[in-house]
Amino acid sequence: MDFFERQHQAKKKTGYLVFLFGVAVLLISLLNFLIIAAVIPFVGEERKREGLDFSTLQDPMLAMYVVLGTFVVIFLAGLYRKSQLSGGGSSIASMMGGRLVNMASTDPDEQKLMNVVEEMAIASSVPMPEVFVMNEEKGINAFAAGYTVDDAVIGVTDGCMRRLSRDELQGG
Repeated sequence: MDFFERQHQAKKKTGYLVFLFGVAVLLISLLNFLIIAAVIPFVGEERKREGLDFSTLQDPMLAMYVVLGTFVVIFLAGLYRKSQLSGGGSSIASMMGGRLVNMASTDPDEQKLMNVVEEMAIASSVPMPEVFVMNEEKGINAFAAGYTVDDAVIGVTDGCMRRLSRDELQGG
């Protein structure tokens, strides 16, 4: 399977995920409506004491307000997350608890990591990305984040930096 075929498959999967997200939003709206419609008869001055009253389930204005409110909350949450991520790779790495590694670090493991990243950037003809280390993470893991090569960062766990050899850090 070549690159373009994989790219086409990824775009199809993205479209499917967007569709599923829309379905999830509709189901959440429906669930919110059912919960609110079931609770309304038990609160306020108009409480009905004899049996259950399901008339609120047939109230189109209530349904519209609940669905609209759900959409607004989800939309605002999405805008908030987008604003958090708009800072590029460094903001993502910082949100994950990363600490920016200084190029002039005297720590031998940090220097080894910086050398590997610099060599790979030169070999790839891209600017050297900022490098972040997640000091609290002792497992072996790494990530790349950013929207463009100019705001890209590399993040590694402390365990990755300290336990992997130079060749392993390069992926070789």
